[in-house]
Amino acid sequence: MAQKKAPKPPTPSKEASLETSSPERLRELAHQDLKLARVVAKNIIAPPDLLAELAHSQDQSTRKAVVSNPNTPKETLLELGSQFPEELLDNPIFDLLLLENPNLLADMPTSTLKSMVKRETVPRAFLDWAVNHGDDEVLIALLRNPQLSKEHLTKLTEHKNTQIVEEAKFHVNWDKEIENPEEFIRQALRKNDLTIPQGKEKIISNLFTEMISPQWVYDFLVSTNGDVCNQVASNSNTPVSLLEKLATDSDRWIRSYVAKNPNTPVTSLENLAIDSDSNVRYRVVSNPNITKQIKEKVLLFNEYYTTHKFPTDILKQLAVDSRTSVRSYVASNQNTPVVLLEKLATDSDSGVCRDVAENPNTPVVILEKLATDSDSGVRYEVAGNPNTPVIILEKLATDSDSGVRYEVAENPNTPVVILEKLASDSDVCINVASNPNTPITLLEKLATDSDRWIRSYVAKNPNTPVSILEKLATDSDSDVRINVAKNPNTPVNLKIEMFNSLAKGTTPNLGRLAVFLSPYAETSHLAKNFRSTSWLERWAIAQNPNTPDNTLSYLVQDGNRLVRSAAELNIKQRQEQK
Repeated sequence: MAQKKAPKPPTPSKEASLETSSPERLRELAHQDLKLARVVAKNIIAPPDLLAELAHSQDQSTRKAVVSNPNTPKETLLELGSQFPEELLDNPIFDLLLLENPNLLADMPTSTLKSMVKRETVPRAFLDWAVNHGDDEVLIALLRNPQLSKEHLTKLTEHKNTQIVEEAKFHVNWDKEIENPEEFIRQALRKNDLTIPQGKEKIISNLFTEMISPQWVYDFLVSTNGDVCNQVASNSNTPVSLLEKLATDSDRWIRSYVAKNPNTPVTSLENLAIDSDSNVRYRVVSNPNITKQIKEKVLLFNEYYTTHKFPTDILKQLAVDSRTSVRSYVASNQNTPVVLLEKLATDSDSGVCRDVAENPNTPVVILEKLATDSDSGVRYEVAGNPNTPVIILEKLATDSDSGVRYEVAENPNTPVVILEKLASDSDVCINVASNPNTPITLLEKLATDSDRWIRSYVAKNPNTPVSILEKLATDSDSDVRINVAKNPNTPVNLKIEMFNSLAKGTTPNLGRLAVFLSPYAETSHLAKNFRSTSWLERWAIAQNPNTPDNTLSYLVQDGNRLVRSAAELNIKQRQEQK
C-alpha cells in the first residue's frame, strides 16, 4: 500500500502570516527579509515589542502595517499616527484606547494630533476637543478640515492668535464673502510673516525677478527684508515695471537704489529728482539715463565741481584754491585742461595727486610720472586708470605694494601675459579671477582654487564659460553659487535648478513660497508640499501651472476657500485648453 506524502512545509511568506507561528519564528522572519517583515507587521499575533521595533523601519509599507495592527503598543501607535492618521483611525484598537482613556487626545503627540484633525473622516468629538483645547499648531492644522461647523469657526474667530482668526475667516464654511479675492491675496503676500532661510537672501534677490510669475513679483518682494529689496532695486536685470513701483516705495534707501539703477526710466527719475531725501536726489545725478533738465534740479556741490564745464579762467583759480577739497574737485573734473592736470599732479597734497591719477582724461605723459610717485595711493590710482598703457601696467605689476598690483590685476586693459604672472601672486589673484581678459584656461584653474573668494570671483567673471559655471553652481560656498546666479552667461536651465533648491526643507518660508509662485517650479516640489501648514504656500501650489492633476484633486477639498478656489480655477483652465 502506497504511503501518503508528507505535507509540504509552509513557505516563509505563509509562516509570516499564520496566527499559529511562534513569536520567535515571526521575529526571525522579520529580520530575514523586507518582504517578510511587511507580512509579519500585519500579523495580529506579532509580539508588541517586535512591532515597536518594526515601527522604526525605513520601509513605509512596513510602518503603515504596524499602525494598522491592533497588537501594536499604544505609544507606538500614537507616534506613527502623524505619518498614517487614517490607518490609526481605522485600527480597531483605537476606539478601545479612547474608552480606556477619555483624555487620550491630550496625551497624543502634537504631530499626530495635527495630522488627524485635518482628516474629513475624524469624529466630530475630535473637532470639538481640538477647538476647545488644541494649541495654536493644532488649531492651524484643524482649519484645513472642511468639516468644521460655523459654530467651530465662530469660536476660532475670537482667538487671540491673529493667524487663526484670519484662517477661520478663509474657511469654506464661513458665510462672509471676501471682497476682491485677488487684491486680498496680494495684501497677504505683502504682509505675510514668513522669513527667508538663512544664507538664501542673495539667491532670492538675484533670481526671483526672472523666476516668479510677473503677476506676483512686486507683492512678493515687499514682504522680504530691506537687504533683498535694495539688491533688487540696484540690480541691472530688474524689469522696468518693477523699478517703477519701487521708485514710489516708502523706504528711502530702496528709492535711492532705484535712482542709481541704469534701467530706471526717465519718468521715474523725474519724480526722484525732487525726492524729499537728499541721498535719493544725489543718486539721480549719477544715473546714466539722466537728462540735462533733471540734472539741473538736483546738481550737488561735489558733482558740480567734478562734472560741470567751467570756463578755463575759473578752473585756474580753483586749481590754486587753499582748500584741498576744491583742488581735488578740479583734479577729478573731466573737463580740466591738461596744463592744469600737470600742475595738480605735483600738488603738495597726495589726495589731489590721486585724483589726477584717477581722472580718465589724464594723458599718458602725466600718468608715466605719477606711476613712479613715492605715495603708493597715487600709484594705486594709476594702476586702476583705464587709460594707463600696457608699458606702465607691466612696471606696476611688480610694485612692492600689493594694493598697486591688485589694481593692475583688475584693470580691464591688463594683457593676458601679465595676468598669468599675477595669478600666482596670492595677494592679487582674486582680481585676476574677476578680470574680463583672463583666459579660459586660467579661469578653469582658478575655479578649483581652495580659496572660496577666488572661486567666487571666477563665478562672477562675465567671460567664465558655461562649463565652469555648471560646476561652480554646486559649490559648497553660498557666495560662489550666488555669483553664478548673477552671471550673465549662466543658462536659464541652471538658474532654474538653483532657484528650485530654495524649496528644500519642510518649514514654510519665503524661499519655498518663491518657488511655488514660479512657472519654473519642479512638479516634485509642488506635489510634496501641498499639505503645507501655510495657506499661502498651499494657495501658490494650487494656482501653479505645473502642479499635477492628482495634487489639485486634493486641494479642491482644502478647508481654505482661497486655496480651493485657486485649485478649481486651475483645473477649469486645463480642461478648456484640451
